[in-house]
Amino acid sequence: MTTSKKWNIIFDYLMLLIRENRVKNGETLPSQQFLKTKFHFSEQPIKRAFNKLIELQLVKAVNGKGFVVMDKLTNNNLFSFRELYPNAISSYYAFKIHEMNSKFKNLFNIKTNHKFLHFKCNRKIDDKIIVYQESFLNLNYFQSFNEKYLKDNGLFKYIENITKLKISHVSKKFFIWMKNE
Repeated sequence: MTTSKKWNIIFDYLMLLIRENRVKNGETLPSQQFLKTKFHFSEQPIKRAFNKLIELQLVKAVNGKGFVVMDKLTNNNLFSFRELYPNAISSYYAFKIHEMNSKFKNLFNIKTNHKFLHFKCNRKIDDKIIVYQESFLNLNYFQSFNEKYLKDNGLFKYIENITKLKISHVSKKFFIWMKNE
């Protein structure tokens, strides 16, 4: 197994611990020695995984203690919208299947042709929309789309539980606009 695959395995394991709050803010991740024993990997891929977590500002190295998980809300690293607003109501709507065309190829920097599912979501607190979201799912991975499960559980759980794909982290782009009053 190559070093690049090994560090990804360690990284995904550590991200799972952080994302599922098995290791909470202020707590220490498993030591490098523990990971060497658990995975039977050398030090190099383990250090690379920790360095990536530091780069993402998810952990900080503390002398004599190890790698400490940082507050996800303070450093703007969320894994799910529900972490930030657990009482928010999400309304998914406007489901439509699109063919890949030049507009979407440019938007997503994709070169292949395939179909994708496009839908929208309003996230509300006290009947006020606080986030409007549009999502695009590649139907190569989401062939048996289940709208009810998505509405009941949210996009993150849908992807992991329905498709059995594992997400270590996601990138999101936020655009903020304000109405002129």
